[in-house]
Amino acid sequence: MAHDVFISYSLKDKPTADAACVALETKGIRCWVAPRDIVPGRDWGASIIEAIKGSRAMVLIFSANANTSAQIKREVERAVNKGVPVIPFRIEDVAPSDTLEYFISTPHWLDAFTPPLEPHLAYLAEVARQIVGGPDVSPAEVAKRESREKAKAETATLAEEERKAAKLAKLKLADEKKATEAAKVARLVRERRNAEQEARLEEKRRRAAEAGQSTGVEKPSVAERRGTSADEALDVKTSEERFKCKAVKRWALWVHMDCYFRVTATGLEFVDKLHPQYSFVIPKDRLRGAEFTKPKGFLGSDDDLLIILSDGSEYEIGFDSGNREKALAAINGIL
Repeated sequence: MAHDVFISYSLKDKPTADAACVALETKGIRCWVAPRDIVPGRDWGASIIEAIKGSRAMVLIFSANANTSAQIKREVERAVNKGVPVIPFRIEDVAPSDTLEYFISTPHWLDAFTPPLEPHLAYLAEVARQIVGGPDVSPAEVAKRESREKAKAETATLAEEERKAAKLAKLKLADEKKATEAAKVARLVRERRNAEQEARLEEKRRRAAEAGQSTGVEKPSVAERRGTSADEALDVKTSEERFKCKAVKRWALWVHMDCYFRVTATGLEFVDKLHPQYSFVIPKDRLRGAEFTKPKGFLGSDDDLLIILSDGSEYEIGFDSGNREKALAAINGIL
């Protein structure tokens, strides 16, 4: 954009710089001021240098803030280097630093640190007009230009609002997608739990069928029948013989620890104290014709027993020391 004056200021003095820009442009003096006139996407430093080079004068909003700003020093140095006149507009009664004094050591300063600010801005516009030249513009032309600038600003604002709205819509869509995925995962978890529960129920029915129970309900343990815990049930004195064992292999899987066998008049009952759901019964009629031998492989000690039923089912039992022969004698006693 073609311009007449480059306005150099510290960001802390932006309100004064904006007021100076309005005062100058009202008089038809076109201004370049950052960040308003930096094209989005362009390099900031390159834009500053190009704007200074294309200016016919620089208005320096001079204050204590500008006096210590490295950016102001670079801008003033570039203006002097390129022969652009600098108009110091002093809004605070401070002396320039050595660096700035070297570049703007001029007897003509525009002091504006006594209120109100408006008369000083009007005088700044007159001085700038004398330097940049050109006729005064009519109020109608100024109004027309302000209308164009306002329309441009409104268009930019609208575009920014549309961009933000599109971003929010995208975020909302992402949240909805996450919610859908979470609901899907929750549904799969529920289905898996239901399947596992159904599998456990089916296993209970199968055990009940093996025990010869027609009701399909798992036979309650001694503890459940008497209202005591499993450990307390072990201490109940009964006529049934119990044999402590340390492990049982069933369905090719070692799953039982801290358990015992009970030989009763109706068969062989296995009780798992830690996992009651794994307890089961081998009815006496299934034990008839069974083979009782020493297992091979993992167990294979003198205290271990392999029971092979007539239907091919196998049970490997790891007894505590001395319990194997006693268990065999008790089993033979009911057959």
